Amino acid sequence: VTPDEKAEADRFYHLACGYDETADTFEAQQGMLGKVKRGARKLLGIGRRSKEELDLIAAIVDAPESDQPYFDYADWLSGRGDPQGEFVRVCREIDSAAEDDPRLDSLNERWAEILDKHGEEWVAPLAELGLSPKFAGIELPQVWLDKGLITDLNIDKPGVLPERADRLFELAPGLMNITLNYDDIDIAGIAALPQMAQVHELDVSGNDLTEQDIVALFQGPHWNRLHTLDVGHN
Repeated sequence: VTPDEKAEADRFYHLACGYDETADTFEAQQGMLGKVKRGARKLLGIGRRSKEELDLIAAIVDAPESDQPYFDYADWLSGRGDPQGEFVRVCREIDSAAEDDPRLDSLNERWAEILDKHGEEWVAPLAELGLSPKFAGIELPQVWLDKGLITDLNIDKPGVLPERADRLFELAPGLMNITLNYDDIDIAGIAALPQMAQVHELDVSGNDLTEQDIVALFQGPHWNRLHTLDVGHN
């Protein structure tokens, strides 16, 4: 337990008892309570994914072009009252629909409604690693949630891979497609990660990689599912 986590837990206790010396209004106190509750949940390990959920996500990773694994996961989430279940299903139905499908307008409308309400919440955990879903400098949750869950990431800073790979794949267990875009990428370290076994697409273009880097990349022992690799402009 870090000092910051202990402090959040202490604050949670005081707020739960109705006391906070820094909150000068009821609304401020309620806002702080929500923040500290989230910190306490993290401290206690509440909200970690079950083996059942991880197995359902693994089925998606195994067959990302198949509808059924997505629908199975969507049903599981919906059965627990999680709105992301409907979002996963809607995303898959949109992807599978023909251009003249009469349902498309209503599906797209529902997609936008759910994303607007919950999108920021679903991508927020990765802020712990300094990552956010940006496009042209604007934060857009849909950049990461194209399939209804986080499957694609653009990692634009050092210190995430390979250093915090365990935490990255814990926060985004369905991660399959990775773009790396920063200086001094530790290619050998990334290629050695066992988590690379679930990566389908890797883009390391335009990063001034050396011949030695490329050799180290191809020597990685875990590229079980890799089918698309971009090493251009290096």
